[in-house]
Amino acid sequence: MKTDLICAIVVTYYPQKEVIENVAKLVEQANKVIIVDNTPDQKLEILQKIKERFSEVEIVYNKDNLGIAKALNQGVNYAIENKFDWVLTMDQDSTLSENMIQTMLQTYQTIPEKDKIWAISPVFLDKKTQHLTKQNHLNEKFYKIIVTLTSGMLVKASIFTKIGFFDEKYFIYHVDTEYCFRARKFNYQIFEIPSAILHHQEGDQTRNKLFWKENLIVTNHSPIARYYISRNFIFLFKNYFYTENIFSLLRIIRSDFIAMTKLLIFENNKYQKISKNIKGLIHGIINRGGKY
Repeated sequence: MKTDLICAIVVTYYPQKEVIENVAKLVEQANKVIIVDNTPDQKLEILQKIKERFSEVEIVYNKDNLGIAKALNQGVNYAIENKFDWVLTMDQDSTLSENMIQTMLQTYQTIPEKDKIWAISPVFLDKKTQHLTKQNHLNEKFYKIIVTLTSGMLVKASIFTKIGFFDEKYFIYHVDTEYCFRARKFNYQIFEIPSAILHHQEGDQTRNKLFWKENLIVTNHSPIARYYISRNFIFLFKNYFYTENIFSLLRIIRSDFIAMTKLLIFENNKYQKISKNIKGLIHGIINRGGKY
């Protein structure tokens, strides 16, 4: 069932064939799909096929990798100018489950104090490991969260005129975390909907075993991803240390520490990843943002 006044934004970067069916599912549930392509110096045949197949799709070609924040902002501008009520932000490799948007909006109608809500989010099922997030909340209809991922996030279009657009200094990684923190600073809330599931892939996840711990999830992010993750955490820490609940920042520190421990034990290219991690920390301290 198609939901009115929904504009979906998909950021692509050298997309693979699966993006065609991902867009097909979006077209079934949203009024408009804006693809913002960050692939340098070319118009891809896959995107041309999508444009020919779906009249609901518009494509913006950046001809360079401008980062996810910039690309999302381009799509958000379109949504605001064309008076959409909601913006759905998506990665190219994320896939909607059946009626996901409708489920999210129907549940949203049952949440009190809607004027305090800036976004709603699904839960995430990793495509490779089949790991489902927030398993301890699956029996709840909805619950308040602090941060979520950009992919699958359904945002009120009006919020961007109130608190601003995505911060392009972050380029990629922690773009979503920064926006969640900023919305909390303005006393807005975000809720997760367990009955809405997004099929998603975070890094190149694998399951591993260490001592008594089985099914240990390792993300296997690339060296350049480790750079952005560590650099942008420094930005988060500097920008929100005095305004964000310290426990929110500690969760990110704990998450990054665990990720680094897993890197040292399980991942390949350890030297390159640690080197980029250190460089990211340095660039964060000296406030060098944007593209690496």
